[in-house]
Amino acid sequence: MEYGLNTLPEAVQAVVWAAAIPHWFDEPFLAALLGQESMAKPPAVAGWPALLQQTFVEPFPGHGYNIHERSRAVLLERLWQDDPARVWELSRRAADYCARQEPSDPAWTIERIYHLLVSEPDKGADQLVGTGWHWQNSPNYAYDLVEALARAAREHVDAGRLAGRGRAWVYYWYAHLDTIYYRYSSAKEYLAQIDLDTDTDPFLVAGLWSQPGGEVPMGA
Repeated sequence: MEYGLNTLPEAVQAVVWAAAIPHWFDEPFLAALLGQESMAKPPAVAGWPALLQQTFVEPFPGHGYNIHERSRAVLLERLWQDDPARVWELSRRAADYCARQEPSDPAWTIERIYHLLVSEPDKGADQLVGTGWHWQNSPNYAYDLVEALARAAREHVDAGRLAGRGRAWVYYWYAHLDTIYYRYSSAKEYLAQIDLDTDTDPFLVAGLWSQPGGEVPMGA
């Protein structure tokens, strides 16, 4: 993949790196990431036709296209290692773009929080908490959405891009859902991975006490 990317024109390489940031993209989304929104209406992204010809790009029903999961993980890992500031900036633009989309569509909400967790970790963690509780509480009981939110956020945890409160709440939501589905053993395994200091997030501590066994695995 690295050899193939290096043979592409620089403009196409820039589009490929940008396309790896979101879970899906279309031309307007990439224009926002690349700062080209005001250049044309509708935006015309330089390198767009060449991007669609790449073997790792595939259709994403309802949202345009996406980069194949394994290829996207490789690209993100490389970009995070080589240029984390670029990941931060692209994620910031992605979060801004998602915030301007249909607010009632949970997919855009999850995608926005996913990008906030990198670009503004504290704000992203707040959204991860607030949105999670909103979906899981009455009258919603939308456990599938909580799970989708936690799964998206966990990508950052597993890749080493998320720590602190964000990481702790990802594990909490996994444990919380496992408790709902009576998977107590795996719930305790997730709780054991929470190493956040108790003074950092009292709300999380309260949530932990509510789990089976009433254990707070943080030295409280």
